[in-house]
Amino acid sequence: MSNGSVVIDMKSIRDLLRRALPQLAAALVVAVLTGIAPYLLGTGRLWFAFALAILAFLVTLAPMLWVEKGREGEAAGEFPPGVLCQAPRPLSDIVGREQEIRRLSRVLNPGTRAVITGVVGMGGIGKTELVKIVAHQVAGRYRDGVLWADCGQERPVDIADRWASAYRVGQLPGDDFPAKAAAWRGLISGREALLIFDNVQPGQEVEPLFPPRGRSTVLITTRHAHHPALRDIEPLRLDQFTSTEAMALAERVMGWVNVRAQRADAEHLFELLGYLPLAVSIGLHTARERGWALAELSRELERAGAIRALDEPGLRKSLQATFQTAWDNLPHDLQRAFAALAVFNQGPSFHTIAMAAVLEVEEPEARALLHRLAGRSLLTPAGDSRWALHPLLREFVAQKLPAEDSAWGRMAAHYVEVARLADALYLRGGDDVLRGLNLFGLKWPHIRAGQAWAAANAEHDEAARLCGSYPDAGAYCLDLRLPPGEKILWLEAAVQCARRIGDRRAEGNHLVNLGLAYAALGEVRRAIEYHQQALEIDREIGDRRGEGNGLGNLGAAYYRLGAC
Repeated sequence: MSNGSVVIDMKSIRDLLRRALPQLAAALVVAVLTGIAPYLLGTGRLWFAFALAILAFLVTLAPMLWVEKGREGEAAGEFPPGVLCQAPRPLSDIVGREQEIRRLSRVLNPGTRAVITGVVGMGGIGKTELVKIVAHQVAGRYRDGVLWADCGQERPVDIADRWASAYRVGQLPGDDFPAKAAAWRGLISGREALLIFDNVQPGQEVEPLFPPRGRSTVLITTRHAHHPALRDIEPLRLDQFTSTEAMALAERVMGWVNVRAQRADAEHLFELLGYLPLAVSIGLHTARERGWALAELSRELERAGAIRALDEPGLRKSLQATFQTAWDNLPHDLQRAFAALAVFNQGPSFHTIAMAAVLEVEEPEARALLHRLAGRSLLTPAGDSRWALHPLLREFVAQKLPAEDSAWGRMAAHYVEVARLADALYLRGGDDVLRGLNLFGLKWPHIRAGQAWAAANAEHDEAARLCGSYPDAGAYCLDLRLPPGEKILWLEAAVQCARRIGDRRAEGNHLVNLGLAYAALGEVRRAIEYHQQALEIDREIGDRRGEGNGLGNLGAAYYRLGAC
């Protein structure tokens, strides 16, 4: 948080000159008039007049610097303490978009009824970054805070459960999305929150999560202007950078003097990149890291396939050329780290510790690599040692990591331990119940991805062991998170893996859980089949306690069947 001090450096002064020339002129006028006033009154001395002029200039300028410092604080993600804000931190080098920020900020206020608004534009245009800035600016207006969902990476049913946990609700009732959505609407209808659905996909049904009444606001970002969620509203349409905005970003990244000396080359570069904020930012950071002039960067991009175009296919081609140029000019260790980010593509963000596990390095080394990628505008800090990748960059890195790379297995091994930790917290009771559920909910997309990878690669012993570990590692949290049908799929895969590696005890345990899962669905005869198979294994391996439990499960199942 800012301590209220005024920090003056060359970057602040340069930005101030660009944005606040009228105010500076007013400060100079006040200073001059103050300085000559003693002479007009016939009482002046030179040193006294000079001192008054300086004092008047600083007094006039200080509020402006204070405002600029506050603006930087908002862009850095500062908001009142104690306010719930799930929105990731904005990037520090955001420029322009002042009109769009003001427009959104005016709309986002708690009202007498639920309000829906949106931001639309093509990929790479800066929708998410714009909304991050505004979310942190307005967070203090909403008594119940700001909730954020990356709809490109999360299912609506998982969003509902995760958001409920923010209000200390362990799990929404219901086994399917309609039931959970109804429970969520009941929970949110009496609250005052900003609900942000970022990157809503075609056909993705998010409307059931909208509050039916109350003082909350819904904000949607999507590439698809005709999405049903935006029906009957006029969203903010975000366009490419203006020339002034692109130039301001270039000056911030590469230095004012340096860019001014290459102004014509800069304009050519921006045209080549279609003034797309993501492409301009990555291109400029690549040039800075390589020590290239802007004309040299343009030549590299053209060799990679960038073309001047205003239509979306042409702009996408320039984006891909920018990504490829950045990739080609990464050192080997950063190429390896960047490609490894593909294992996190199923979740909205990931932790530094997870990256250390995937790369088999210590946490400080992983953090340094991630900071270097962020310094090239290829990765975004999301707060609390978490990181996020732009959806278009996710698509790019997915092509760079082979399916047989060992990073996938390390990802699966890491998240089975995360599930185990969440379950251990849940079982401690007290406040740790919610801590465990929150941890599980935050990591759930990755836990699901880890299990899916293990099940798909079960012909390998290590993957088979991991596949068998997932249902047990997070057993209690999974009971709350997984619908019964999906839980059965996990258990059936685990049974097959246990048989493949010859682990009879694990096979028996999974068969018991399969029986309980089918019993919960009311399919008692199938439950009895699995309990009988488990009982045979317990007798085979001499597990007397397991045999006793198996007989108890069979008795309960027959009782439900009415066969006692």
